[in-house]
Amino acid sequence: MAQVELLNYLEDTYLTGPYLAGQLGELTGVQVELLIQDTDDDKFLGMQTDLTTGEQNKVGSQVKIFPLAHNQHPKYLVDTEGYLSESYLSAKLCALQSMQVDMAIASAADDHIQGVQVDQKIVDADDDHSQGMQVDAKINAEFNLGFQVDAIHTQRLGAQANFVIYNITQLRILCEFPSRGDANQYGTDAVNLDNANWKTLQVMESGDLGKLANLNTDVLEQRIQSDTGVTVLELRCDTGAANTFVDTVGILEHNITTSATIVMQGSDDENFGTVKFQFNVNPTDPYSIYIAPTLPTAAARYYRILITDTTNPDDFIKIGSIVFGSSNIFSVKETFDNPVSFGRKHFKDGIKTEGFTGKSNDRAIRRFLGLNFSNIDVEGGNYELFQNFFDFAKTDLKCLIIPTPTKPTVLTVWSKLTGLPSESHQAIDVTNDEQNAHWAGFSLDWDESE
Repeated sequence: MAQVELLNYLEDTYLTGPYLAGQLGELTGVQVELLIQDTDDDKFLGMQTDLTTGEQNKVGSQVKIFPLAHNQHPKYLVDTEGYLSESYLSAKLCALQSMQVDMAIASAADDHIQGVQVDQKIVDADDDHSQGMQVDAKINAEFNLGFQVDAIHTQRLGAQANFVIYNITQLRILCEFPSRGDANQYGTDAVNLDNANWKTLQVMESGDLGKLANLNTDVLEQRIQSDTGVTVLELRCDTGAANTFVDTVGILEHNITTSATIVMQGSDDENFGTVKFQFNVNPTDPYSIYIAPTLPTAAARYYRILITDTTNPDDFIKIGSIVFGSSNIFSVKETFDNPVSFGRKHFKDGIKTEGFTGKSNDRAIRRFLGLNFSNIDVEGGNYELFQNFFDFAKTDLKCLIIPTPTKPTVLTVWSKLTGLPSESHQAIDVTNDEQNAHWAGFSLDWDESE
């Protein structure tokens, strides 16, 4: 459409028109068409067209192409433009250019994680300016959320480790006897103190011979004996501890024949509903000794001994004592010297007769043993075992001494030490070598009659 343009003062050639007056002239309008043919072609570039006429006649046209933001503000005497360099005494429309930052992670490999540290220390209490804080935590809606908790019960469990270099050829000494159970098991509240930690299903001889507690004594004459005609005997033992390992068994001063069978079983059930393991004990006179061929890896609290001796000429079974447990075993590094001192002593009651011939009643045969040791390394494990043995057994505790486990009945004694040994030491200091030799020698004597 046609428009009339108003030319203000000094906007036309100087002094060619009316002085101090405006001038109207015909003006042809202008139209701008800005189309987006396709969203893919939309580059989001802002554009501004200022088609504003003078302030006096608001008949101009204006186009604003967004997304640019615009701000209209006055110009007169507040703008920095040169004097009369732009439209005079009119307003101004300014476009504000936007800014875009692309902070996308194009690939996980480009994601370089960088740590951040904040030092928020209060150096001085006077510098601590407390500033309030308010949190508006509103629950606008409630959502029921399920959850699962895995509750684990923890408790302390005891553990025991037994480090043994096991062998069946060297001297072994059994001084601690789980076979005698825990003394707390047969205190004043025990059902039968005479039976202690032993039970049997068979009929025993009356009197002291029927007291199973005799199996725990050091005196072999205080024996047990089954009733006449009972040649099949089951003896059950409660050791009082669930982790009882057994590598040595001694059935002492018995009348079991060589044709009998002796089976020993271990179980964690006092009624032996389940048997964990079992082994055979060779019946020999006067002691039946069992040596485990390998280090036992299974333990039990309850043990039972099953004896079947139907051809026993005595028509009953008698046993002086039963001991079992884990022995102290000496290493193959050192051993006792040869020859070995061994023998028997016969004890009897005798009287003199008129014909200078004695009459006697047989009482018992007891063994004695003597072992000599030389060049025992004082820094070695065998010497330490000896020292522990001396401190524990002294001369008042009977132990089962087995010098030759491969033939356990040959030199075995059930005895106390007759005395603590006097040691002979040979110490050699070698300053120019890594070796520092220190050797000890001593003699040990056992006598079953002591």
